[in-house]
Amino acid sequence: EIERSDSPQSILDSFNTSSVVDSGTGIYTVNLNDNYGDTNYPIFIGSNNNNISQYWAQGKTSTSYEVRFYTGSTYIDTGGITVGSMNI
Repeated sequence: EIERSDSPQSILDSFNTSSVVDSGTGIYTVNLNDNYGDTNYPIFIGSNNNNISQYWAQGKTSTSYEVRFYTGSTYIDTGGITVGSMNI
């Protein structure tokens, strides 16, 4: 879980996350502690911001992925972000 109110973002529980980089408004790159063998791993994303209508992950590699938060008309920085992944 990531707390966005800090800069840099605070990682509250790692879920294999080593760091989170603010890559632009509403865009975060999540770097992984342990590399996955491929890009076939699930990612979970959530936010408690009611202004966000869409969020998704893209750019998956075995070492990182990017998450984006969107209001329907613009990307938005937000607090209360939860992201994570798991190797299954």
